[in-house]
Amino acid sequence: MRNAIRYYYNIYSDDIIKSIDNYKILVDNNLYYLVKYSGNINMLSNIYDYLIKHNIYCHEIIINKDNSYITNIDNTNYILIKVYSVVSKINYTDIISYNILLDKGKCHWKELWMSKIDYYEYQMNQYRKKYPNLYKSFHYYSGMTESAIMLVDTVSNKMFDSYIEHNRMNKNITTTYFYNPINMIIDVKVRDIAEYFKEQFFYVENPIINVKNYIDYMKLTNDEAILFISRLLYPSYYFDIYDEIVQDKISDNKISIITNKVNDYEEFLSEVYDYIKLKYKIPEIEWLIKA
Repeated sequence: MRNAIRYYYNIYSDDIIKSIDNYKILVDNNLYYLVKYSGNINMLSNIYDYLIKHNIYCHEIIINKDNSYITNIDNTNYILIKVYSVVSKINYTDIISYNILLDKGKCHWKELWMSKIDYYEYQMNQYRKKYPNLYKSFHYYSGMTESAIMLVDTVSNKMFDSYIEHNRMNKNITTTYFYNPINMIIDVKVRDIAEYFKEQFFYVENPIINVKNYIDYMKLTNDEAILFISRLLYPSYYFDIYDEIVQDKISDNKISIITNKVNDYEEFLSEVYDYIKLKYKIPEIEWLIKA
């Protein structure tokens, strides 16, 4: 790999560390990552060109000798990133301040979630004996997914402002990930913050105060408010652990990290639902209405 980096980028370094999907490269106190890439190069180009044109902070994509973002090495596509920020955790204010409007488009969550739940349902029928704890909890979370889909369906034919968001937002997101253009996508602006709030709830603390502040501060459209609550309903936190279990990375009983907080999360959702209804017209979700 050292020779390939020299050939394609004219970068000389003996300090190259390999991990699963990338190579960490140090050159004269500068940090680079050579990262495997299988995403949408047109979307990436649109996002990165916009960031550079408008002088918006992000890590730099290094062009190779062929004037291309993509470098194919041993039949694998890579992109070289020069990292400018130290590794620190992303917080609530980092997310809402990186509020970059790009375009307009439809929200495609309904189709994605339907496809995903169909796949999981098929898979779970095969694995019910191998992963009994997962099987026992699965139908509850597939039901939550159906609730999220029905909510999204009320606005699925409408056009939305599209913003720079991210593929993933979990409890370990750092500035290294957050400001890396290859991790960015174009989506509705409530995506990142909703995913962040869910991770906070399950792994840090109940974020209800910040959720209410967000609702007050951001002045969402009514349709964006519907998407926000639907994103909180969608149990991505459950499916993340599900994936690790069926890939045999962790044991089946680890799903208790999520299932032990079922009642608490329902209370959290009910409180968010009640608060957001004070400002927006949200379709009725019977099981979130407090008795």
